[in-house]
This record gives sequence, structure tokens and C-alpha cells, in this order.
Amino acid sequence: MIEFTSSLTVQEQKTFLAALNYFLADELITLCAELGLPASGQRHEIIERIYRLVTTPTKAARHALPKASLAQEGAAYP
Repeated sequence: MIEFTSSLTVQEQKTFLAALNYFLADELITLCAELGLPASGQRHEIIERIYRLVTTPTKAARHALPKASLAQEGAAYP
């Protein structure tokens, strides 16, 4: 999966969003597959997913759960 950092200026973000609107549906689906995103939904939903991935800083977008919060193998839970 491709990692992004949001170092885009506001103008670059607007340009990127405008460019995504020119992609064909097949191209958007292929891009989703390459980025590890779901490709289902309407065209505007797919564009929004791609745009958010590219423009959201990776540190804020992907937080790993602390090990203490994960279920432990062999433990009984209610």
C-alpha cells in the first residue's frame, strides 16, 4: 500500500480534487485497488475516499491500538 503525507497546499488539494473528477470509473476503481481502498459505492464516494486518503496526514489517519486494548488469546471475556 502507498503511504502518503499531507504536504499539499490548499491550492494543490483543490487541483487534485478537480483532477480526480476527470478520471473514468474504471480508473478510479483501479486506483482504489492500488491504494487498498474499497471500490464500492457511487462515483463521488470513491473520489471522496481517495481524496481523504491523500490529503489526511498519515499520523492522524492511522492509529494503532495499544497492546493492552487488544484481546488476549486464551482469556475469557463477557
